[in-house]
Amino acid sequence: MDKAGIKQIITDDKDYLTVRGIKVFTANNGVISAAKSQGKLLVR
Repeated sequence: MDKAGIKQIITDDKDYLTVRGIKVFTANNGVISAAKSQGKLLVR
């Protein structure tokens, strides 16, 4: 992803939470809860 310049991804895969420097768009409630608890949740 870094070499290709990808900075945003749409996925339900929680493993993408550990990738630094990207924005994850998801409907996965577990991912949303984890982001919220870490202070990283952006709501649009």
